[in-house]
Amino acid sequence: MSNSEFNIEIRKEQKSIVLTFDNEYTITGSWGLGLKCSYEASEDYFDDEFSLFSVPDLQVTVNDPLGEIVPFTKGIDYKENVTPEQFVSIAYHVSNKGKENIDE
Repeated sequence: MSNSEFNIEIRKEQKSIVLTFDNEYTITGSWGLGLKCSYEASEDYFDDEFSLFSVPDLQVTVNDPLGEIVPFTKGIDYKENVTPEQFVSIAYHVSNKGKENIDE
């Protein structure tokens, strides 16, 4: 049913939060080296029980149920420097729309 079994992806230099909705569309918010976001301003907190991350903005991509990228308006594959408010707005839009261009 979903594109990912996990909601958090942590790679060596990049981290992502992945949300898959009932319509099987997925939104991914990522931060890290090489991505279009304010990675330098992010903070990571680790202790024995938790790993917490504070990031001012994300790079966002949307995928359809087959894993294909759904472009934002103007044909771009990802949106850069997305604030938390914009991320929630895009996520809401994705959860309620079919395969069409996504924008907040």
